[in-house]
Amino acid sequence: KYTPEDALYRAGLLFLAAGLILWFWYDRCYLPLHPETVCLWRSTFGIFCPGCGGTRALRAFLQGRLIASFMYHPAVLWGLLVFLWFMLTQTLERAGKGRFSGKGMKVRLWVPISILALVLLNFGVKNLLWVLWHIEIL
Repeated sequence: KYTPEDALYRAGLLFLAAGLILWFWYDRCYLPLHPETVCLWRSTFGIFCPGCGGTRALRAFLQGRLIASFMYHPAVLWGLLVFLWFMLTQTLERAGKGRFSGKGMKVRLWVPISILALVLLNFGVKNLLWVLWHIEIL
């Protein structure tokens, strides 16, 4: 029986592989040549974009700086933690030879809703502080 968890697990494996390749390229090839990349959204509209801080949050997460990752963009940290938990529990279920049967994280609607809520909250708070008081939270 093929489940949504099977599809997401396979997609997650592809995402991990592609993500590692892209991150290596970005960190080793692109970033050294373009250290001051400008956000097109911010330069056009004068406010932070919904994803502003996401790259810094990912970098901080990969360096083990979880508080900094949260401050840069809470949705990135939350999304990564949920993704890693899903992949870990699904891997254990698949490799556990029946010992972890049914123990893997299941697909639930609250996960993408919580991530979207954090994106919107981050977008709103950062822009409210910027527009009203010119406080820039990076």
